[in-house]
Amino acid sequence: MGAFLIAGLGLTLGAVRGLVRRARSLRRLRRAEGVVVAVQTRTMTSTVGRRVQTIRMHFPVIEFSRPGGARETFTSEVGDAGPTAELTKGERLVVLYDPSGEVGPTIDSWVGLWLTPLLMLAGGLAFAGGAAIIYWAFGERLWGA
Repeated sequence: MGAFLIAGLGLTLGAVRGLVRRARSLRRLRRAEGVVVAVQTRTMTSTVGRRVQTIRMHFPVIEFSRPGGARETFTSEVGDAGPTAELTKGERLVVLYDPSGEVGPTIDSWVGLWLTPLLMLAGGLAFAGGAAIIYWAFGERLWGA
């Protein structure tokens, strides 16, 4: 129960911090044209019931130029699953970057900006909720009350 609570609080606090940081940086974010220079493919496995699934996730590696010509490359936090990557090498897209560097560069989309911290928040609340349910169901036995 304690591990669930600590994990839940840690994820929730990290997510809230990320959401606040991104919301504060919205006015500073600048747009730049990026180019997909590679696509990283990661294979993940998940178990659904008794069936093990293998999922291939594709994450674009994007290069863009800051004013003054400084080039920067980053791997998107947002990818797609499927047999092939949706974004292909050489494809152009708009990226957002923070000149101060407080927030890392991302694809210019709602998903690029908000999905990761919102998923962290959901996970944190789920873990904390799990701890609360365990306490509610077994609290007297756990604490000897």
